Amino acid sequence: MNTKRGFVTCRLKLRMEGEGGGEQRQAVCGQEALDLLNCVASSPYDQDKCVLLLTTLRNCVLQKKVKKFSLSEQPPSKSPM
Repeated sequence: MNTKRGFVTCRLKLRMEGEGGGEQRQAVCGQEALDLLNCVASSPYDQDKCVLLLTTLRNCVLQKKVKKFSLSEQPPSKSPM
Protein backbone atom coordinates (compact mmCIF):
# COMPACT_ATOMS: atom_id res chain seq x y z
CA MET A 1 0.00 0.00 0.00
CA ASN A 2 1.46 3.36 -1.04
CA THR A 3 0.44 6.83 0.10
CA LYS A 4 0.86 9.94 -1.99
CA ARG A 5 -0.62 13.35 -1.18
CA GLY A 6 -3.09 11.90 1.28
CA PHE A 7 -4.31 9.18 -1.07
CA VAL A 8 -3.76 5.47 -0.64
CA THR A 9 -2.95 3.08 -3.47
CA CYS A 10 -3.94 -0.50 -2.68
CA ARG A 11 -2.48 -3.39 -4.61
CA LEU A 12 -4.88 -6.32 -4.64
CA LYS A 13 -4.30 -9.81 -5.91
CA LEU A 14 -7.66 -11.33 -6.77
CA ARG A 15 -8.35 -15.03 -6.66
CA MET A 16 -11.47 -16.37 -8.33
CA GLU A 17 -13.13 -19.73 -7.86
CA GLY A 18 -15.09 -21.19 -10.74
CA GLU A 19 -17.91 -23.67 -10.95
CA GLY A 20 -15.62 -26.69 -10.49
CA GLY A 21 -14.60 -25.35 -7.08
CA GLY A 22 -10.95 -25.07 -8.08
CA GLU A 23 -8.95 -21.89 -8.14
CA GLN A 24 -8.55 -20.32 -11.59
CA ARG A 25 -4.98 -19.62 -12.73
CA GLN A 26 -6.11 -16.70 -14.87
CA ALA A 27 -8.10 -13.94 -13.20
CA VAL A 28 -11.55 -14.66 -14.63
CA CYS A 29 -13.46 -11.35 -14.74
CA GLY A 30 -10.45 -9.80 -13.01
CA GLN A 31 -10.20 -6.86 -15.40
CA GLU A 32 -13.91 -6.12 -14.99
CA ALA A 33 -13.55 -6.22 -11.19
CA LEU A 34 -10.49 -3.96 -11.32
CA ASP A 35 -12.25 -1.47 -13.61
CA LEU A 36 -15.17 -1.26 -11.17
CA LEU A 37 -12.90 -0.78 -8.14
CA ASN A 38 -10.98 1.97 -9.92
CA CYS A 39 -14.25 3.64 -10.92
CA VAL A 40 -15.54 3.85 -7.34
CA ALA A 41 -12.15 5.18 -6.22
CA SER A 42 -12.01 7.90 -8.88
CA SER A 43 -12.69 11.53 -8.25
CA PRO A 44 -15.01 12.94 -9.36
CA TYR A 45 -17.19 9.89 -8.85
CA ASP A 46 -19.22 9.01 -11.97
CA GLN A 47 -22.12 6.90 -10.70
CA ASP A 48 -23.53 6.17 -14.17
CA LYS A 49 -20.17 4.85 -15.37
CA CYS A 50 -19.75 2.72 -12.24
CA VAL A 51 -23.24 1.23 -12.60
CA LEU A 52 -22.39 0.32 -16.19
CA LEU A 53 -19.15 -1.33 -15.03
CA LEU A 54 -21.06 -3.18 -12.31
CA THR A 55 -23.44 -4.53 -14.95
CA THR A 56 -20.46 -5.57 -17.08
CA LEU A 57 -18.91 -7.40 -14.14
CA ARG A 58 -22.20 -9.12 -13.30
CA ASN A 59 -22.59 -10.31 -16.91
CA CYS A 60 -19.04 -11.67 -16.88
CA VAL A 61 -19.66 -13.49 -13.57
CA LEU A 62 -22.80 -15.10 -14.98
CA GLN A 63 -21.16 -16.02 -18.28
CA LYS A 64 -17.98 -17.47 -16.73
CA LYS A 65 -19.87 -19.01 -13.79
CA VAL A 66 -17.67 -17.39 -11.15
CA LYS A 67 -18.76 -18.50 -7.68
CA LYS A 68 -16.51 -16.39 -5.46
CA PHE A 69 -13.96 -13.56 -5.45
CA SER A 70 -11.36 -13.36 -2.72
CA LEU A 71 -8.11 -11.55 -2.02
CA SER A 72 -4.99 -13.67 -2.02
CA GLU A 73 -2.98 -13.49 1.15
CA GLN A 74 0.35 -11.74 0.80
CA PRO A 75 3.09 -11.85 3.41
CA PRO A 76 3.41 -8.55 5.30
CA SER A 77 6.05 -6.29 3.81
CA LYS A 78 8.80 -4.98 6.03
CA SER A 79 8.64 -1.21 6.28
CA PRO A 80 11.86 0.75 6.63
CA MET A 81 12.30 2.45 9.96
